[in-house]
Amino acid sequence: MKFQTIRIIPKTKKINYRHLPLFVFAFFMVFALSFLIFKNLKKSSALSVSDFRAGNIISDYTMSNTSTMNESQIQEFLTRKNPCGDTNIWRANQYSGYKYHIENGKFVCLSQETFEHNGVKQTAAQVIYEATRDYRINPQVLLVLIEKEQSLVSDTWPNSIQYRSATGFGCPDTAECDSKYYGFRNQVRNAAKLFRDVLDGGYTNYPVGQNFIYYNPNFACGGSQVYIENLATSALYRYTPYQPNAAAVANYPGTSYCGAYGNRNFYALFIRWFGDPTATVRISQEKSDFINDGEYYIKTTKGLFLKNQNKELILDQLNGTEIKLQKNNSGRYFILNQENLYLTNSDYNVKFQDFSNYCNQEWILKKQDNYYSLSTACNDFYLDVRDGNVDRNGNSIWSYSRNNTESQKFKLVRKKEINSIDENIVYNLITPENKAIDTVNIGVENGTELQTYINAQNEAQRFKFKETDDGYYQITGVKSGKAIDLRNASLSGGSSIQLYDINNSCAQKWFLKKTTEGDYRIQSACSGMVFDSVKANTDGERVKVYPEDLNKKTQLWKIQKDEKIITENQKTANETLKNNVINDIQNGTYIISNFSNKEKVLDVMYAGTVNMANISLYQKWGNNNMAQMWKVEKDSTGFYRMSNLISGRSMDVYSGSMRDRTNIWLYDSNNTCAQKWKLMINNDKSVSILSACDEKMSLDIDDTKIENGTNIQLYQKWGENNIAQKWYFEKVQ
Repeated sequence: MKFQTIRIIPKTKKINYRHLPLFVFAFFMVFALSFLIFKNLKKSSALSVSDFRAGNIISDYTMSNTSTMNESQIQEFLTRKNPCGDTNIWRANQYSGYKYHIENGKFVCLSQETFEHNGVKQTAAQVIYEATRDYRINPQVLLVLIEKEQSLVSDTWPNSIQYRSATGFGCPDTAECDSKYYGFRNQVRNAAKLFRDVLDGGYTNYPVGQNFIYYNPNFACGGSQVYIENLATSALYRYTPYQPNAAAVANYPGTSYCGAYGNRNFYALFIRWFGDPTATVRISQEKSDFINDGEYYIKTTKGLFLKNQNKELILDQLNGTEIKLQKNNSGRYFILNQENLYLTNSDYNVKFQDFSNYCNQEWILKKQDNYYSLSTACNDFYLDVRDGNVDRNGNSIWSYSRNNTESQKFKLVRKKEINSIDENIVYNLITPENKAIDTVNIGVENGTELQTYINAQNEAQRFKFKETDDGYYQITGVKSGKAIDLRNASLSGGSSIQLYDINNSCAQKWFLKKTTEGDYRIQSACSGMVFDSVKANTDGERVKVYPEDLNKKTQLWKIQKDEKIITENQKTANETLKNNVINDIQNGTYIISNFSNKEKVLDVMYAGTVNMANISLYQKWGNNNMAQMWKVEKDSTGFYRMSNLISGRSMDVYSGSMRDRTNIWLYDSNNTCAQKWKLMINNDKSVSILSACDEKMSLDIDDTKIENGTNIQLYQKWGENNIAQKWYFEKVQ
């Protein structure tokens, strides 16, 4: 309360009469400031102080709900409550013992005041928001506390003493305020820290359960037994260890004999400004965007996996945990790990737990720009990378209020059920009755429908598969170059499939579900429905999509290589492999460094030996560091394969993708162009390392950061002097 700023010395203490004017002033200030508080505490039409219950003043949910206000909303609230328009600056001269901030003929109040920290001026809104973020406390709680203790939100001419002890922290009722806690920022952060300590199970003088709580600092006024229902209420009692007696509640906003008003006024202010502080969980009625049930990996925008460690989630550069998405009847998803435990949100913590049938295990998935946000159905908390470090190996995952940053964007990569689809091979899609998927009238135009027809392995029946970065396949007609497309991205059974220009939408993404007999169901990423030949033995029957039915043979397909075809990619490779390949790099073992800084070399992170071990730039160290040594071998076509000495695995382009920023890692040798490289010597004797899949794509240092840990990637070759794509080969003797 405001009373704590200026202490009236108890009768048992000897009064220093030099300070008598101050005590007289304090007496009048107590009543004046009390009047300001009580004047502003009007009863709510929905709730009133008569609803006050000493055992449940505020819920854990309300105290922890950081999603209520962001920094700009805090600032708007302060300005709306008090725009600093008091021009009665003559009053400051009457109280020479206090310092006031006056500018342009007006008092500066909290909404315009700044506070210096490490040489930077911060607004009150910034200070409050930082404390909210760092200690995970509702900013509304801190605003109410500041007003309850010092009337700083509403006071049009606050003085330095009010700021000094803004939240009353370190100001016991029986002693002077402790100077080590002085200062607005210090006060706000210590108050938030105390609340968080109690919410996290730390010390409290009145724990959850039955407690005897006094009505007043004068213990002769008595007290009563109170059953404290939650940690948040316990935290308020640790802060203000008294309850209002019945007269104080009944006489609100006035005073009463033996009354204490701190917790009563906190409750009343919160009701008036923000509503019921005892509100608990808000269950969202929102439904998820559609995504197929199945097994997935979750990755950050920087490509790190989410990994289950001791039932919690962390970031891992190399390996992720398979999770299972399971849609429930509410239109939301359960997220399960391999032990069939459910991903559960609990007060910022996210971990796998037993099934509870509660909203904190239901997740709402919303897609935007190929990434998903994952929020719990309780309280709008979002899956979040702690502190926003989305590329830090080992960083932890928690839940946090929505912030629309990269820390809350995730890619869901479906776990493949097959590994035998080759992007360079042409395939036929065949029914169990040996009918092939065929384009009507050998059409190549947008909107050409697909049908079943006699299996002739002709150009209307030839298709290629290309894996997408989220675990699906794009299926294109060889003759048309157009993708198999779900017409209008329809969610309805019986919808047609057609040829259409490639657009990378869900209408052109298909998942291959392999059966135990070796057949496949081809499932839409948009709707979960599958290819259905409808009448399997009928030539000319249009292929549709229908809900998956395990008993329908018309939904089974064989994916067979077209043995008559040598793909254009294979022909092109055969014709160009021997052209423009240098002969200056001899077979042998090399350390491959950046041409501009030969102390930074290609390095296998953590000396990894497994598939998908990542490759980055790192300081050259040790004469026998095999994580930085590469066996370079030229094949019969004149291209090179580079394998790491520590594992024997080859330098590989992720999924053979020829997109900018595609990751480079180690993988088992497979003789594909993803592991073959053209080494081209430049005029300055540097070497460009170009992909055999597409010689326009070069081995590249991410963002040209010639520093430890920078990722190695594929990127379009550009510039004669681009140091991110120039390399030096140092032979190891």
